[in-house]
Amino acid sequence: MLHAIERVHGGEVCFDGSLMSMLLGSMPGIVMTQPPAVQDEHARRIGGLTNKERQVIQAVVECRGAKSLVVADALGMSEHTLRNHLTVIYSKLGVQGKLGLYAYALDRGLARAPAPDQRRTPRDSRFGSVGPAHGAPV
Repeated sequence: MLHAIERVHGGEVCFDGSLMSMLLGSMPGIVMTQPPAVQDEHARRIGGLTNKERQVIQAVVECRGAKSLVVADALGMSEHTLRNHLTVIYSKLGVQGKLGLYAYALDRGLARAPAPDQRRTPRDSRFGSVGPAHGAPV
């Protein structure tokens, strides 16, 4: 992380490899391929996920930008349990943080991004409105 900060401070552009792959792969005319060894490694990592971990990944993608409490509530588990699941998932997939997991999940087909009108928001929590005060701009 420190190396990335130093590079950015020095004027370089620094992207996570999976994010760069996702960005370049979405450009017309650019075909991104990976060596078979890299594909096998990703398949092995993904194959090691449990069904519950896959559900957690899908919820993180569906609730993009939401706090952990909202994601945990959507899954019917405590925030502590969600953090435990995420720690194991990050380790299995070799990603860091929710943004890395989000990019990896979309890039590898582990989850689908919801349609804009189907996204869960912090306001969808069973605890009522946890977003901005009523009438405040979102």
